[in-house]
Amino acid sequence: MTSRNKYGYHILKLGYERGFVIEHEGKKIILDPETTKTPIGIPSIVTHAHGDHTQSLMGRNDSYLTQITLDLHNATNGRVAKSIFIKNVNQTFELNGFEIEFIPAGHLLGAVQVVVRAGNKAIHYTGDFCPESLLTISRATIPREIDLSIIDTTYGDDKINFDPRVNSRRNLFLWTVKQLSENKIPIINVAKLGGAQEITALFNNLGNLNVIVSDELALVNEVYNKHKADLKFTKLSDTDNDVIENTKSVVLIPRSKKELDGKLAELDPTGIQRSIVTGQSAKFAFSKWDYAVPLSTHASYNEIVEFISKINPSMVITTFGYHKEMADNLNRKFRDFGYAKSIKEIETIDLQYLKSRYVKSHTLDKWF
Repeated sequence: MTSRNKYGYHILKLGYERGFVIEHEGKKIILDPETTKTPIGIPSIVTHAHGDHTQSLMGRNDSYLTQITLDLHNATNGRVAKSIFIKNVNQTFELNGFEIEFIPAGHLLGAVQVVVRAGNKAIHYTGDFCPESLLTISRATIPREIDLSIIDTTYGDDKINFDPRVNSRRNLFLWTVKQLSENKIPIINVAKLGGAQEITALFNNLGNLNVIVSDELALVNEVYNKHKADLKFTKLSDTDNDVIENTKSVVLIPRSKKELDGKLAELDPTGIQRSIVTGQSAKFAFSKWDYAVPLSTHASYNEIVEFISKINPSMVITTFGYHKEMADNLNRKFRDFGYAKSIKEIETIDLQYLKSRYVKSHTLDKWF
């Protein structure tokens, strides 16, 4: 039985069941389910192509996503998506009685935030997002007239500090040039989906370098180029080792590949320098690499706070990463322990009882 208010109208409700479930008038949708086994008949929204957000694409339910997200998923996953419905960014559509809008999320090509409206209320879900324009994609759009925002807090800990991205990119470029000037081969571990394309674009923009990418990364680069990117690169499998050793070349490989294999294992190890690009190096040491670059396509702590202040929702739900730390900090700053809740704290939220635009009488300026 669905809940009704005192006037008999159905209430827009939010819950969490290995994915954010939104219910209105007895109908449901689920955002980024974490399992392929979602209940039959509940359609799924997939915000972007990273594997922790695409589980429904291997299930039996209907999934709604952008064409670029589908292309990236199919290029990086052996199981081809079924029962899919393609929607465009900045497109509003009706689904199960809800009004759904996809808006840009930054972070990754094809990634979207989701705005769900029903019963005169609006729920906003960022998925993974980045409020700053990147080299390969524009920044996240700020939604308007939102009652409740579900915010990605992958880096929602005020103890994790990032340099400006432009500085981190410059430092990586200078490190690479230094290795080449010393006749070393720079090999960089980077996320295959999003990160590798950012670093390919960086070297395309800043230097006359031969960018060599592993075949896994090349598959993703090719999808980016299909959707009007202009990444210039050479596949590792098409490159001889004498080219790697005797030209100004930088080699990009997946971040998960700690040991060199194939033709890279044949190179003189004394002539190689290793780097890794990961936001996690802002907090953890990556001592197995010669150089670690704290660069991420996720929002930083300060970016999350500023983004929330611009949305101005009545309530915030924090999810992923440092969700508890972010919720605690928001509540401490606002002195209202009902304003922000961690994903671990919610059961079902009834949007009828949200305060109206609570943060309009408060300011986040003091945070900066």
